[in-house]
Amino acid sequence: MSIKSKLIAVLALVTVFMFYLAGDNFYNAYKNDKSIAVPKKQKATRSNIIDIYTTLIKLDASSFFDKLYNSSEYYNRLINLGNESNSREVRSSLIDLYNISAAPSYVLLLYVFEKLQLSDNQKVELIDYMVKFFVVRHITNTPPTRDLDNIFIEVISMLHNNNGYDFELISNFLKEKTSGFDNFKNKLSGSIYDENSGATRFILCKIEDANGQITILAGIAGTIWAASAVHSYLNGPGSEKKKREKKEKKAEPEPAVEEQALSRADINLAYDPTLQQAQLKFSVPLN
Repeated sequence: MSIKSKLIAVLALVTVFMFYLAGDNFYNAYKNDKSIAVPKKQKATRSNIIDIYTTLIKLDASSFFDKLYNSSEYYNRLINLGNESNSREVRSSLIDLYNISAAPSYVLLLYVFEKLQLSDNQKVELIDYMVKFFVVRHITNTPPTRDLDNIFIEVISMLHNNNGYDFELISNFLKEKTSGFDNFKNKLSGSIYDENSGATRFILCKIEDANGQITILAGIAGTIWAASAVHSYLNGPGSEKKKREKKEKKAEPEPAVEEQALSRADINLAYDPTLQQAQLKFSVPLN
């Protein structure tokens, strides 16, 4: 074996381990490319990624490393939240994506950012939609975790066949995968902090960002408002959809008062249609 061949073999081994965690995203993002696709490997997983990489290296090591290196730069923009190659707005949205634990969406973002050359506004729009999708997904647990990778891989195939970027295609497809807003609203009326504390903390932070502050009312006795605060986040007061809803929808009565024992205290969110503010309220019973 020549020195050059040995060097390539060593680099290949190092690369496999360096990209072991991100490598499945690389293959799953570009497997529609004939130069990347490996026969009988419809999806890269941690159990088969080394076999896939070995096959691609044997076929054309130089070309494979070039593609892997280029994609790694784009992937770094996704996971390195301080990467200054991204605009300030894109970095801010990526921080939200990280905080909501949306790792399965990175394969789609990798493909779109590298292949389709989006503007910063388009990037922010797409990332923000991913954030909202995962807020709903984490609260309702729909779609299930086992389906998430395949869902985003399918979106990539749809874009590949579409020969171009289409935000509506992405958003409509993902919306069909959720359990619907009614189920989401019902979940918000329950013990959402016990079911998903991470998503609940994220929601509270976003509401605080939107309103400047959250008023927390505490006392010997109080009330809990069980309503959909996150609806105001997903379709905020400034959105066109919200403006139309305000014109078409009459004011709804406030939710009924509920008393909670301290041992079973739930964290519930509320959107007060009168004040047009999201609020958090709770009670502390004496007995």
